[in-house]
Amino acid sequence: MQSFKIIISYLAGIFIGYYLGDILGSFIQGYLWDFIGTLVKYIILTLSVIIGLLIGAGVVSDDNDMKNIAYGLLGVVVGTIVGFYVGYTVGDFFQTLIEPYLWDFVGSIILFFMTILGTFIGVIVGTSLAYNVSDGLDNQDVEEDDNTPYQSDSESSHKSKQKHRNISDELTITVAFYLSSIDDETSPQEGKVITSLGKKLLKKSSSEEEQEAKDRINGYIKSAHKSAKNNTINIDRVLKKINKEFTLNEKNFLFEECLYIAAADGVTHENEIDFLKYLIETTYLNRSKSKYLMEKILPININGKERANRELEESLGITSNMSKHTISSILKREYKNWNQRVGLSDLIKREEAEQMLYKIAELRKKYRD
Repeated sequence: MQSFKIIISYLAGIFIGYYLGDILGSFIQGYLWDFIGTLVKYIILTLSVIIGLLIGAGVVSDDNDMKNIAYGLLGVVVGTIVGFYVGYTVGDFFQTLIEPYLWDFVGSIILFFMTILGTFIGVIVGTSLAYNVSDGLDNQDVEEDDNTPYQSDSESSHKSKQKHRNISDELTITVAFYLSSIDDETSPQEGKVITSLGKKLLKKSSSEEEQEAKDRINGYIKSAHKSAKNNTINIDRVLKKINKEFTLNEKNFLFEECLYIAAADGVTHENEIDFLKYLIETTYLNRSKSKYLMEKILPININGKERANRELEESLGITSNMSKHTISSILKREYKNWNQRVGLSDLIKREEAEQMLYKIAELRKKYRD
């Protein structure tokens, strides 16, 4: 029965995609030269069939991400068609209404504007409705059919806790590998900390489940390591799931483990600090407590040279989105300004200028073209 549903879904997606693509392609073809119009028509036709196939595949998929993509595409397609039709109809009505009283091009502008506006609103509404439906499917409880054996409350509770633990363990390990690879590849020291993290997660399982839990956690580690190496971890999606699934204690545990990973190789890199701050903000952790843990666990260099360089850059107006050429120009100008103060008679100001020249020179090495 399931195979039959899959085949029907695929065929329906292909047929609807072909039908709508043919209509849209033929419509656009009428406004272009013959050769180009035919080429555009078949490109649209091909894309429509592919989108239809993706929607058909996603609707019957067991993968929630595939379902989300499918419903999102479906929302865009339906919203675009309905929005275009409504916008065009309303625009045509007003064009017919006002054309006897105004120039022809005014009516054409109104028709064009209403069509674009209708299409835009249709896409937004269609996508929003589609994702609401998808979220509802993600969150709905799985109903037991008549053949499902009765489960006691304790058995149901145990399964629920096990499912939560599986999700929690996988997300925790994924974030760990994302952080460890953010400055480059995962170092051996960071790998040891992640291995230790896996052992801590394993201790949460009972002795009867130990082997199964060990295989599961090793699977999460291999998968996350591969994803981090290939740079395919969607960290915003992971953090969104963490906010949905994690308790506050689990969030605090994850953050503390991230600190140990960042401190593992003895050097806390700037992008690691940026991610830790981002983790605090996006998971709504207590800022004061998180800052205290950062200062307690991270290497001293975060309070030393690296922090001083970052504060100096901020004071000079240097931001992370600037090009190296722009930063080099700023540093060159500042070096010239401070160099003029070296000859001052005031000893304190002269020493301050010499220190600034040294710091700016260090930054110029960092951002050398």
